[in-house]
Amino acid sequence: MKVCHFTSAHESNDIRVFIKECRSLAKAGHDTWLVAQGESREEDGVHVIGMGKLPSGRRERMTVFAKSVYKKALELDCDIYHFHDPELLRYGLKLKKKGKKVIYDSHEDVPSQIKDKTWIPAPFRKLVSGVYKAYETLVVRHLDAVVAATPYIKEQFRGRVRRAATICNYPILEGIQDPVDYDARKLMLGYTGIRCAEDRGAREMVEAAVAANVRLDIYGTMEPETLQQELSKKDDQGVVHFHGLVPYPELQESMANMKIGLLVEHPTANAMNALCIKMFEYMAHGMVIISSDIPLWKEIIEDADCGVCVDPYDVKAITEVIRRLAADPAGCRVMAMNGFRTVKKKYSWESEARKLCRLYERLGSDKG
Repeated sequence: MKVCHFTSAHESNDIRVFIKECRSLAKAGHDTWLVAQGESREEDGVHVIGMGKLPSGRRERMTVFAKSVYKKALELDCDIYHFHDPELLRYGLKLKKKGKKVIYDSHEDVPSQIKDKTWIPAPFRKLVSGVYKAYETLVVRHLDAVVAATPYIKEQFRGRVRRAATICNYPILEGIQDPVDYDARKLMLGYTGIRCAEDRGAREMVEAAVAANVRLDIYGTMEPETLQQELSKKDDQGVVHFHGLVPYPELQESMANMKIGLLVEHPTANAMNALCIKMFEYMAHGMVIISSDIPLWKEIIEDADCGVCVDPYDVKAITEVIRRLAADPAGCRVMAMNGFRTVKKKYSWESEARKLCRLYERLGSDKG
């Protein structure tokens, strides 16, 4: 089939959209296209149509840019369209009215996420969340399927859609070797992601690393930019290194050289039920995890015996855990291997890719 993924918010090399979903579909033999910000290219069997630089303003991105992405996607005249952003819901409905098969990929529990949006005045967040959910329901009931990034998100669509599938954001294991040489790793603490902010535990991570006098490497765009400047002033020992956003292969190389991964995100409404990709990436690369004690995350980490869970607001507790793990390389080595074995057994992208391809096959044979 000829299939098109389109997004107005994610980059054309996004890990879930391009590296996992699009590449998996192309590998399965589908004529796969992606319309997104950035430059056009051909990569790993995927035809990427670049739409240039993303507008700096949120309003322009959600209106003018979203419309241009939709128009370009429509020109491709594909059999199945798969979109990734709430602002594209209206265009998913337009495509359905034109007789196309349409999938909405819900990366987050958006109604809950809206309640944490600081750019929406606090008194209006609950109202905006309710209005959004009503509109989302109106649209998705007409679409062919919703792909949810977690079982919890899928459950939120129960009774609202024709078909829903959970495609979890688990790590790609191909090319990752067993972390047998844990002691040879040179970097102690690491944080990886697209963004790093207050709600991702940026302040607590830096303060704990400085207090423990242990090197911390942070990957991802700091939001806001002034936060990095503020946190750098707290680092009078030069232990924190900010790398910004780096290409995925480079990020994987860095993780393969880290001993401990930090995941001390704040328990926001969205985080409470999220399957955080960083957790599984850390496990796949043989890193011990220091995680927030969010119940779902704690259950996974304790079940795998691959890390320690703490109160994400308690800098003293985080500091003590860092010191304890840094002083126990033998114990860390065991936890690192536990995490790797668990990911290999239960949490690989390879199994999710097969589920995604089966969904496309069903939609392709569905005449309704």
